[in-house]
Amino acid sequence: DWSNATVTDTTVATVHGLTSGATTYQFFVRTYCSATEQSEARSALVTTDCGLITALPWNEGFETYQAGTYSTTTAAVIPPCWTMSKTASANGLPHVAANGSYAYPHSGNNVLVTYALDTSYAVLPEFAMPLNTLQIKFYYRTYNATSSGDLVLGYISSVDSSFNAIRTFGQIATMKKEKVLLTDLHL
Repeated sequence: DWSNATVTDTTVATVHGLTSGATTYQFFVRTYCSATEQSEARSALVTTDCGLITALPWNEGFETYQAGTYSTTTAAVIPPCWTMSKTASANGLPHVAANGSYAYPHSGNNVLVTYALDTSYAVLPEFAMPLNTLQIKFYYRTYNATSSGDLVLGYISSVDSSFNAIRTFGQIATMKKEKVLLTDLHL
């Protein structure tokens, strides 16, 4: 239905009234020369910026996502507004996985999985509050207690995008709850 279409004579159009917070919209575009001369519509999906997390407590249990599978491409399932990356090797990207042969959720069905042989990053969305006023609680485990890598909690500096380690958690083959107060950070 083109009844709400915006006609413009430029290649740029601004759309107002969109909801922030990683909301996805589908847009259709076509050329319109006259009522009888126009191209077929082409669609595009556009996702709004995430914005800052402003409400606490903030929780991510990974249950609202369709779990993915082992992937070495950028097609891995990740929560909106998170950033995932890894070093270049054959192991998969960090991703949301379902309970099964290599994923062990604390509760529910899904879990965030990273791989021990890689340096992998799972970067949360940005918070509106200063980092040193927050705490983080999470459950973790490694694949086993002897051949898995450590988990390193840290933050990415907005100044130079460098990773700053806060605390290292050793290998453990059973689920463990951790709580880290970030009040001692000197930012």
